Amino acid sequence: MKKILALTLAAVMAAGMGTVAFAADTGDVTPVIGLRGSVGDAIAENNYMFLLNADGKATSIFDITEDVQLEGGDQVAIPLSIWKEGNGANDTFDVGGTDEIRWYKYNNDFDYDKSVRAYADWDEGDAEVDVKLVNYDVSDDRPDVTDEGVDGRIWSVVITLPENDTNKIADLAGTIKVGTTAARARNAEHSYAVNISYAPDGTNDNIVKKFDGDDTLDVGFTGIVAFEDDLGEIDIEFGDEAMFTVNVTGQGRLNLSWNTNHNKEFADMYSYANIDFLTFSGTPSFNRNGYLYIYAPEDSFIYGVSADGAVDVDAEWDEDYEAWRIRTRTLSSYAVSDVELDEKTVTEDKDDTTTDDGKVNPDTGR
Repeated sequence: MKKILALTLAAVMAAGMGTVAFAADTGDVTPVIGLRGSVGDAIAENNYMFLLNADGKATSIFDITEDVQLEGGDQVAIPLSIWKEGNGANDTFDVGGTDEIRWYKYNNDFDYDKSVRAYADWDEGDAEVDVKLVNYDVSDDRPDVTDEGVDGRIWSVVITLPENDTNKIADLAGTIKVGTTAARARNAEHSYAVNISYAPDGTNDNIVKKFDGDDTLDVGFTGIVAFEDDLGEIDIEFGDEAMFTVNVTGQGRLNLSWNTNHNKEFADMYSYANIDFLTFSGTPSFNRNGYLYIYAPEDSFIYGVSADGAVDVDAEWDEDYEAWRIRTRTLSSYAVSDVELDEKTVTEDKDDTTTDDGKVNPDTGR
């Protein structure tokens, strides 16, 4: 599955023009996104971007013209620059004229310490966008990257890609602007176009190809499963927690990731019960109905999990398998309770108390 990623520079100007004019006074300083500090060229012209590691540090450089694989949950950083208005003879981003541009570092030449807000206008998909101080510690044999001094702590726009629990590539496309206030960011003339494709967790290297049911899928498994042709009925084992028996002839790829993470929101609805959870995060839907066997004690109670509470799933005890059996084609989220979930926990709302003069005081609970 080919991974396509592109980060390109866009300017809200007449077609074909690569610079942006600002109505600013001499000496004004403005945050900008997508321009290289000390040069003023578009980052996209050098075909590189930055991927943050688990510690939030920019250590990886990618050439956006190459086959770059991003996954759901990855974070991409775009370093910010600060631009200083010249004496009016040159009101564009032409470095070497009267304007100045530098990376917006923690300690910068302009002593610019105003807060910066990011505004994202997504045409396709949605993602969280923040302005963060990112530590750049990169090394690469491409001089067009390292010679620009992209190192140290630089204020950056950080895009957090959504989790992708499907079996398909997802796209994120739109524009990002920055400014010293939310309104200025929204109305900024300079924008940075984003077009990112990102794969489900486990695509490529972790994909299980020609799966035939012989291997057990352990908890935390994040790969996409591609089934062998003409298998017929197979047993898919999910650790020691469950098994799904189904005919997979002609079945396409599915995300069979699963976990036993505690669902606090659901458990709080039934605080009188001890509940374990079995969740298929990709909610895979098969071509045919099968039987899901959940290995739990016979005196357990099995429910489907929804935002509104417990859902009846018609689970029946199977003596041969010593498991609870559910006929279904879609694997979702299940609760295994030690008692019947026949009513939700009642929570009392504490009303505010009012003084004689009409002022409202918060109830302290005393």
